[in-house]
Amino acid sequence: MDVKKILIIEDNQTISQLLGETLQELGYEIDFALNGKEGIDHLINHVPPDLILLDLFLPIMNGIEFRSRQLQIPELANIPIVVMSGDSYVKQRCAQLHIKHFLKKPFEMEDLIRVIESFRKRSLS
Repeated sequence: MDVKKILIIEDNQTISQLLGETLQELGYEIDFALNGKEGIDHLINHVPPDLILLDLFLPIMNGIEFRSRQLQIPELANIPIVVMSGDSYVKQRCAQLHIKHFLKKPFEMEDLIRVIESFRKRSLS
């Protein structure tokens, strides 16, 4: 899988903007959602992304609810997710949601880029 298009679901606009600008500079196409409901609507109404960056603590529909809904839609269920969260229990929550990749906030941009690139390397092997 070659990651080209990324959906960032994050309610903190400063974080979203920083992530978006950095990843666009690296050649990724970026879309944004401010909460899980916007994220689901985006998945349903647009060409699905190759990867989702997901905050867990979101208004309206949180990241856990988003993931539960995503898994109920067969054509969207396999889009990989990287959770970004300051939650102390992020590892356990990700395991419950069948998400293998997470970054505990605050994280270094290099760590995020490394995780994103790991999806690409996996597809080449």
